[in-house]
Amino acid sequence: MQAANVCPAIEIPVKLDDPVARISTYLRCKLGLLRKRADRRHSGFASYIAFFRELLAGPRSVGAVCPSSSYLAQAMAAELDNTDDGLVLELGAGTGSITSALLQRGIAPERLVVVERSTALAAHLRRRFPAVRVIEGDARQLDELLGSDRGRVGAVVSGLPLRSLSHATVNEIARQIHRLLPEGGVFVQFTYDLSKSSGCADMALNRARTRVIWKNLPPARVDTYIQAGGKFMPLPRN
Repeated sequence: MQAANVCPAIEIPVKLDDPVARISTYLRCKLGLLRKRADRRHSGFASYIAFFRELLAGPRSVGAVCPSSSYLAQAMAAELDNTDDGLVLELGAGTGSITSALLQRGIAPERLVVVERSTALAAHLRRRFPAVRVIEGDARQLDELLGSDRGRVGAVVSGLPLRSLSHATVNEIARQIHRLLPEGGVFVQFTYDLSKSSGCADMALNRARTRVIWKNLPPARVDTYIQAGGKFMPLPRN
């Protein structure tokens, strides 16, 4: 008797010497693949619905006309070391474009902590990523939200619309990020304003590199900062 193969879609052993079993398993495997594709399409559709509901409810808090593209999300995730053991903190996850890219990058779900202010979007994220810790809360209160985990953060990835937030709000978020990150810790932020800084970290962290994602709609710039261990300096008004 020949060794059995396994259908990759549904992990069903295939008996190679049994024609009926081969045909039956093949059909079940194809059905499993179709279901997986349908689940992915449903997830994407649900994300768009969640995004546009939030956009209609509060355009300023969303700060974008469509969810972040996979190009932008993957570019941000690529800035992180997936072999590190520190927590990755994602701020303003929205519908989960960047969350998905971080997981695909190899960040283990137990290392990822997501903070989302919107009740509806936080619920959407919990449904979409059941293995990821999702905290409903304000990025100005990270110390309180993270509790005993605040000393474990090694990197912060932000999808917050900093350019549409008040100066005082951005200053407090920057202060929180600076306090959380250890020396050498990474902070990644994107902005749609290609001519200016992302609005958060210039006075608190050292900008290490920048990259424009032209395939995103609209084009966006990804800024990566490194915690140098210096004293936090309040951000000047633009």
